[in-house]
Amino acid sequence: MLYTPRESMAALRLLYEDLDREISGRTGFADAFNLSRRWFAPGNLAIDQRPIVVMIENRRSRLLWKLFMSCGDIRSGLVRLGFDSPATAT
Repeated sequence: MLYTPRESMAALRLLYEDLDREISGRTGFADAFNLSRRWFAPGNLAIDQRPIVVMIENRRSRLLWKLFMSCGDIRSGLVRLGFDSPATAT
């Protein structure tokens, strides 16, 4: 999501809209899958799910970035690192 938002959203839509019954379980997407063999892992690791949700929300609303940048210590640290202003660190 962070580096390829358009492509990542397209992949997420494919997983959700076309493969949801096969790839999604009670707690999220399967941890691994192979579409050419129509194989889907029987479970998932919850630790893999949280970053996906956080990145989707940040892409949608920039809420997490705004909260992060609202911290005075972060903004002053960015200035000390040589950014002209904290806004140039986006």
